[in-house]
Amino acid sequence: MSKEDKKIYKVRQSQRTNPLSHEPSNNTITVHYDGYDTEYNNVHYPTAFANTIMKTNKEDWISISLNGKHWGSNPNNKSKQS
Repeated sequence: MSKEDKKIYKVRQSQRTNPLSHEPSNNTITVHYDGYDTEYNNVHYPTAFANTIMKTNKEDWISISLNGKHWGSNPNNKSKQS
């Protein structure tokens, strides 16, 4: 599946639980899965956010991008790494 074919889901503020996510920030984290991406904007502590993704979704995610740049890959994911 090419990048153009992937769905991008932008998580709404109403779906976020941290009050800081309602305050502006220049950081956007994109979590890449097989077939779709999930985008979170207004991330104030990207490292902590990424660590939470890694703990809660141990095998599902493929890679994580910060502000559009590849930031890390999941060594536990069985599908092709991007």
